[in-house]
Amino acid sequence: MFDDEFLDKLPDDPYEAARSIVNTFIEKESRIPSLHVEKLKHYDEYLEAFALFDTFNEAIGLGFTLPSLADERLPNITTITNFFKSIVKGL
Repeated sequence: MFDDEFLDKLPDDPYEAARSIVNTFIEKESRIPSLHVEKLKHYDEYLEAFALFDTFNEAIGLGFTLPSLADERLPNITTITNFFKSIVKGL
């Protein structure tokens, strides 16, 4: 979901960079068909986005509390998507 070129071009301002990560996730996630089977095919991308934001959040000290993930993939996809959609307005 995020290649090296994207990461290299993140803005220097931590909030703008976080906004870019979140907005890119939301944009790419919106292109995935809503069928559960389709979303599950992209599960690793959801985890990648979540891990990237978590690492960025911790490294920069943005102060966001990320939700815990469960053992099941579909609830995790929902949790990740809802998290990004909930913080986009606060960035």
